Amino acid sequence: MGNSIVSFEVNNELIEKLVTEQINHRLEELDSRKVFWTMSDLEYITGCSEGYIKDKFFYDKRFARIRRKVGRKWLFPADETKEFLLEWLKEQPNE
Repeated sequence: MGNSIVSFEVNNELIEKLVTEQINHRLEELDSRKVFWTMSDLEYITGCSEGYIKDKFFYDKRFARIRRKVGRKWLFPADETKEFLLEWLKEQPNE
């Protein structure tokens, strides 16, 4: 049995396009139903865990102005959060 080398190329532009389309699709689904999103909604919409969200953008100054802690629950105004997420994604490096 010989040694095999497997190689593949990643099309970053296609991945970014697909992720953006998926986020937009999920945002559109929720837009018509909710005024506020919870952390669970945010995890679903972005496809990211709470830890990833907190590590990457939760403490961003712009997002800190949007989010609200009501009792023990975090709430995020849907329209403002959607705008922030789309802008934040555009700012991320395309690696």
